[in-house]
Amino acid sequence: MAAKATLIAFLLATIGAITARDIRVPDYNVPSLEPLKLKKLTFTPTNSLRLQASDIDVFGASNYIPHKARADTEKLLYAIDIELPNIIVEGKYEMNGRVLLLPIHGSGGLHGNFSNCIGAVRVLGEKYTEEGVEKIRIKDFNLKISVGHGTLKLDNLFGGEQVLGDVVNNAINNNFDLFMKELLPLVEKALSKAFQNIADNIVQQFSYEQLFPNA
Repeated sequence: MAAKATLIAFLLATIGAITARDIRVPDYNVPSLEPLKLKKLTFTPTNSLRLQASDIDVFGASNYIPHKARADTEKLLYAIDIELPNIIVEGKYEMNGRVLLLPIHGSGGLHGNFSNCIGAVRVLGEKYTEEGVEKIRIKDFNLKISVGHGTLKLDNLFGGEQVLGDVVNNAINNNFDLFMKELLPLVEKALSKAFQNIADNIVQQFSYEQLFPNA
């Protein structure tokens, strides 16, 4: 029972040990998560504003601190709370719409800094048999994040007009919770997919008996 309860903690620790060094492990198909690369995120924080981010690098995803783990051994359902001290986001953006009744059509660099983040991880495994050997795979990996504090900055708003750019950036950060309500589900989905692929590649290298010798 105790061994099963530590599966997800083992996976997170393994992923962290690998990704924190910014290396890949070809034998396990494990990519680096420093930085985690996201292709494109599109969100509409208001009916009058659309922002598309692309070529995104996320730094700090591997620097999580695992906390309490829980397990339903019958359903192969595991959960763990993690702390993400600091997440840095760098990328490009395109924005169209209005902020404070001002028309905005801009593109440029995007910078995000998020601190005191708390993550809730839920992992569902399932058994399967391969060439007569019982194994386990990750059927679902779900990550939910709450952000304690954060800032967003968009470069080159209004063609680089500093005063108007500052007004819009201030408006964004004064309504930070509204922006995060739209943005976080997209980030959560991308991180969940990345971690599921990595965890699955790791556990499928072993038999169920190897993972849980005392089960």
